[in-house]
Amino acid sequence: SLYREGFVRRFASATRIYWRTVAWGRAETQVAAGVLAAGHAPNLEELYLDGNRFDDEAVCSLAEALRRGTPKLRVLTLDGSEIGDAGGVALAASFAQLPAIALLRCSLHLLSPSAVEALCEAAERNPALEVRDEWPGRNAVDHELDKLHLPGFGEGECFSN
Repeated sequence: SLYREGFVRRFASATRIYWRTVAWGRAETQVAAGVLAAGHAPNLEELYLDGNRFDDEAVCSLAEALRRGTPKLRVLTLDGSEIGDAGGVALAASFAQLPAIALLRCSLHLLSPSAVEALCEAAERNPALEVRDEWPGRNAVDHELDKLHLPGFGEGECFSN
């Protein structure tokens, strides 16, 4: 009641949330996803989730929540998350419905080739979107795409905008 009202009011005004290295698993991620999906953070522009080691299922829940409840999101960081095929596709699909999204930072070496490909396609559809590796100064073209040898994605064709 009073606590809930204060929580909702505080989240409604949040533009940046740091939930870094809080050791979240699926259950905690699904609770946070429920809060975001319900629209309790409509002004959220930056969401930092580094160091949580989300799995594919958690990333899928998060992607759906972002699509439904964070229309102003510009920055998402997921360093340390092992994003598989389903998570990559879900993130890419959510980005199509997030008009302000400009940066996804993640651990590219932990992503599946299909996840990288889905994110490449999302970046091609949205020239403002940049997908960067967790290490400063490296992006997918610099590091992962050459190693993965994905057909149709040559040097400079993806992520570098």
